[in-house]
Amino acid sequence: MGEHPYVVDELSLAKSYPKEDIQTHTNSLLTNLALFKTQYPDLLKEKEWDDWDILEKACIYHDLGKLNRKFQEKMKPGGRRYTDEIPHGLLSLAFINDKDLKNMGYNNEDLELLFQAVAYHHDRKLPESNADIEKEFAGLSIPFERFAYDKLPKKCIIPREINQRYF
Repeated sequence: MGEHPYVVDELSLAKSYPKEDIQTHTNSLLTNLALFKTQYPDLLKEKEWDDWDILEKACIYHDLGKLNRKFQEKMKPGGRRYTDEIPHGLLSLAFINDKDLKNMGYNNEDLELLFQAVAYHHDRKLPESNADIEKEFAGLSIPFERFAYDKLPKKCIIPREINQRYF
């Protein structure tokens, strides 16, 4: 019996050419992170929660902001581009549940590092205020409800605002 080919999730594209969904793109990034960690095991210092763990979390969360409607429309052939599009890295902050991570033992410094790594993984024009980012958060709930990715916590609540302590 032949293997079933993977079907690209057309509603959660990370790249348009060649088509690649967020899950596949993130899994590839995590594979490369594992290789990098094997090659440079002493690169990051150890502590209660080492920076490798934070880097892995940053890889998992970094592109979830691409679930937003404006980004997904842009991925379609001939898709519309918006002049007011918020960078996806900033929108990805909506998926980081800082309360759950705190309960797992992450401290404020760890969370600030995670928020900054996710938000600024590209050099993009930033909006005037966090309020501009937070306006887009509400629109992420519906695409996230149908989004399936086994690396994410089972429960994720999109916040209304960014926790200022970390960003």
